[in-house]
Amino acid sequence: MCTLTGGSEKLSLVERKRMNALCEIKSKFVNSGVAAEMVYRTLREAILTGVLGPGTRIKESDISEQLGVSRTPVREAIGRLRAEGLIQSLPTVGTVVSDFSSEHVLATYVPRAVLEGAAARLCATSATDAEIASLERTLEVMEEPETMGSLDNLSDANFAFHELIVMFSRNDYLRQLLQQIWAIVKMCRVSSLMYPGRVQEAMAEHRRILDAIKRRDSRQAEEAARAHIEKAHETRLRMVTDSRRSVGQPLSWGE
Repeated sequence: MCTLTGGSEKLSLVERKRMNALCEIKSKFVNSGVAAEMVYRTLREAILTGVLGPGTRIKESDISEQLGVSRTPVREAIGRLRAEGLIQSLPTVGTVVSDFSSEHVLATYVPRAVLEGAAARLCATSATDAEIASLERTLEVMEEPETMGSLDNLSDANFAFHELIVMFSRNDYLRQLLQQIWAIVKMCRVSSLMYPGRVQEAMAEHRRILDAIKRRDSRQAEEAARAHIEKAHETRLRMVTDSRRSVGQPLSWGE
């Protein structure tokens, strides 16, 4: 059960909205089994979706009360999130959601290109025909007008395509490493797809990756995937440069 507590009348409107959103997220993971897993998934999603934004304090007692669990699973979940870099402990402040700078985000693209390239190479040789068909369907969804008309939908479909390639690579180590990198990118709340012309470029790049996977050409799949991430990196660099040139219009990267 997840409800507003007896002292909720003292909460600000923002805090009440945050608590309600946390409860809604929890409902997606109530059947996760172990309490610590439920708390971890709930907090992680709340952080990635901005419900718990950068700098938000994470207090064991509050989370325990809001999610209806003891402090032990909350402590375990916080430990996992700290290990992933999504939260951090600051002197005199306590535990807070991490606030990544643009430089921190940009730094993720170098390992990401290598890892996603490796995933595409493995996917080309390990994915079943049915799995390749699901990659095709994901791209088709991404190209639909309804998806193209919403940045949120477009970003979700984009990440879905990348996540499927990694899943079909059947390498859990690659998946774990990339999940940490993707989490940092998602926390930016600013997609490289926002840059003029980038959506069309990304669509073409996705097609090249999928075409190579369909041909079972592992080398070309890796090269196409790495080139795709490197292009996204270049776009982010341009976005940061443009933002810094526009006085008073910084990107929301904690700068």
